[in-house]
Formats: sequence, structure tokens, C-alpha cells
Amino acid sequence: MRRGSGLTTNSPVVFDTWAWWEVLHATPLGQRLGKRYLADPAVRVLTVDLALVEVSAKLAREGRRGEIETAVSAMGAASEVLPISLAAARAA
Repeated sequence: MRRGSGLTTNSPVVFDTWAWWEVLHATPLGQRLGKRYLADPAVRVLTVDLALVEVSAKLAREGRRGEIETAVSAMGAASEVLPISLAAARAA
């Protein structure tokens, strides 16, 4: 168990749109999230598919359509993408 995190190594972590936005833009917080969860193979990171849509929509609104494929590919490669369902909502 990590000190102070409240997580065991087999506890899943759900990354929402906000967390992904921070990670994808390499903000100081995003770098900490990536190091703490995404870089640790013992942590199961989950992403609800709606987060991919929200990140894509935000990039499109900002005129950054060319970054959408890279962003959603990174999200899919670094986490397990789950379809919206009652089970996914409960797991979050």
C-alpha cells in the first residue's frame, strides 16, 4: 500500500475528463497524476468512454482538431476504456 494514498496496488483508479486534460497538457498536477498512477503497472486505470468524447470536443472547440487522434490514442493506451454503464458508474 502507498503511504497516505488510501489505495492498494490492485485498487482501480478512474480518470475523468479533468484528470486526462491535466495529464495530456503536462501540467504540474497532470505530471504528478501520470507518475503516481499511469506509470505504475500495479495500478489499474479506468476511463469511461465519455471522457474521450469530452476531451475531443474540447480540443475541437479550441480549434485543435489535429490533436484529437493523439489524445484519444494516448488515453486508450494508458488506461482501460469502459463503456458508459451502471457498473462503470458504480465503479467510479
